[in-house]
Amino acid sequence: MHLFQVLSHNIWISLNHTLTEKALVNDEQACKNFDIEADTDYCYAEFQLYYDYEHHLSNGDFTL
Repeated sequence: MHLFQVLSHNIWISLNHTLTEKALVNDEQACKNFDIEADTDYCYAEFQLYYDYEHHLSNGDFTL
């Protein structure tokens, strides 16, 4: 992301976080979420989308 996008995204998260109530997550939901997010293939696939998008927007200028 470009710096402006990162800053605006962080501001949106901060505002949204203060306006929403926290919800408790039961152990089964937490375990399922951990199993999905801890999977290396899933994490790679999720990250790759953002990487490809940034690469496309910058025409490869952000890579060495």
